[in-house]
Amino acid sequence: MRQVFFFITQKIKAKAAAKTGVLDCIYDRFTERIDHLAENFRNIMNLFSRIKSVLTREVKVETISAHENGVSIETDGKISQLLRWDQICRIAVYKMDQITLDLICIEFTLHGELMVIIHEDMSGYDSVVQRMHLTFENIEKDWYSKVVLPAFERNYRVIYESGA
Repeated sequence: MRQVFFFITQKIKAKAAAKTGVLDCIYDRFTERIDHLAENFRNIMNLFSRIKSVLTREVKVETISAHENGVSIETDGKISQLLRWDQICRIAVYKMDQITLDLICIEFTLHGELMVIIHEDMSGYDSVVQRMHLTFENIEKDWYSKVVLPAFERNYRVIYESGA
């Protein structure tokens, strides 16, 4: 009888140990998952911190002005670049996807491969487009509508090339 009792207590202890092992295993998995979630949370907070720093960064205001001889680009009230019309060897236009709306861009390539890009959100853009049409008479008059449509396409096109 004593052997039977010993055998039964060993079985009970084994089952209790097995249950404790299962609980330990569950606890270990749970803490691993919590650690993983905490790491993901830290990564998300770092991402939000980087987004905030980009959104709150000081924005430089660029203004463009068209003149008889070319275009000037001003940043924070100081002229940062001057483009002479006679330096421009190529003009391309395209649409840049800004998620909620599209931005029409004009890319000027100057002799020597320097490229300057302006866009329609820059102050003075319309006056540059008007002067550009007066200066380069062979530019397609309807290039804007060809760039705007179809939607969701870049619609890159060269509208002027010197010697063309």
